[in-house]
Amino acid sequence: MAFTVYYDDDLKCIVGFFVGRLDLESSQEYIQEILRVLAERNCDHFLSDLREAELALSTAQIYDLPETLDTLGLHHGVRRAILVRRRTPDMDFYETASINRGYQVRVFDRQESAVEWLHSEVKTRQKD
Repeated sequence: MAFTVYYDDDLKCIVGFFVGRLDLESSQEYIQEILRVLAERNCDHFLSDLREAELALSTAQIYDLPETLDTLGLHHGVRRAILVRRRTPDMDFYETASINRGYQVRVFDRQESAVEWLHSEVKTRQKD
């Protein structure tokens, strides 16, 4: 398992790349690094690239991830786009469980769509 989290000036958001087995322990390490960079950069847009990740979480663990995010301190104002090679029932379930708990998160299989969604709220606010 390896990951990198940084601010991308071109995309104007925090970007995280995760490679390898994504289990409960590694997901918590990844989340903690994301939270550190979000706070450091005072940014509320995050693109998580999981196209090289191997999801190794049970359905119960997927369901509990939003609660884990609450416990670790991720606030609900952060918009998170999750980029995957292809949508799966597990990722769709995670998206639904997160939205039902008040998080702004969407799963995408195209980076362009993910970035557009991340900034769509900002564009809408600027029109007002």
